[in-house]
Formats: sequence, structure tokens, C-alpha cells
Amino acid sequence: MKKLFQNLTMRHPTTGDAQATLDLMIACDIAQYGEPDSSLDDLLYDWTLIDLAQDAWLIFAPDNQLIGYAAVYENETTFSFDFYTHPVYDNAELQGYLLAECESRAYVQMMEAQRAEADATTIISQTNVIGRQVIEASGFKPRFSTVH
Repeated sequence: MKKLFQNLTMRHPTTGDAQATLDLMIACDIAQYGEPDSSLDDLLYDWTLIDLAQDAWLIFAPDNQLIGYAAVYENETTFSFDFYTHPVYDNAELQGYLLAECESRAYVQMMEAQRAEADATTIISQTNVIGRQVIEASGFKPRFSTVH
């Protein structure tokens, strides 16, 4: 476990963390969209696409509650960043830390693949004001779309 700011700790997930991670994702879904938009099957499938020991992180509060999750997914041309922070602990420092972990890992993967450049994307709710501020402060340019 890596010690972080505010007595938080971080480690990489294992498949045994899937349900707790899903519970965090659903809490975020409900806070941002009003309903769950995540499933255990989808999460477990997503985890088969990455190396959990390098491409994903869990952050825990001092009471050992899971409050943050992030993962980096790579394809031939783009990196996709997923990051979630529990609505009760939602703050710019925590979201910024998770985004920075994603960016750092993507940079390493880019260098390993000897790529000169790559795009990175993340999906964030328009209701997540802090998250939008964090990604914009990190240099990401927002593109908005509506899914019907």
C-alpha cells in the first residue's frame, strides 16, 4: 500500500476487489446520473483488457473504505481513462491524483510502444463540476455529446 495525502492509501486492485469497485462505480453513477450504469460483468470484462498490477488503482480512506478507482485502457491510437471518486469524498485533489496516475501510466505505455504521440479520452458527467474542472485544468478539452 502506498501512503497518500490526507492519510489515504493506494494499491492496485485484484479480481477480489471487483464487487467493492462496482459498488463505488454505482454510487458515482447514482450521484451523477440518478441510476446505476455499471455492471459486474462489464467491469470484469474490462479488467481482462488491462494489467491490473500496473494499469489500475484503488484509493482507500483511513477507515479502509474504497473511495477512488482509476484505470487506463490502451488501444492502437488512443488511451481511455476511467476514474471514479466516491461522492462523499469527491474533491479536486483526489480526482486530480487519479487523473495524474492515468496520465503517467499512459506516458509509460506510449514510451514502451515507441509512439511519438497519442490521444487520451475520458468520459465525465456534465453534473460532475469538480471532475470537469480537474480535467480541463489538466489540459483536456471537453467535447459534449448526448446519448439517446
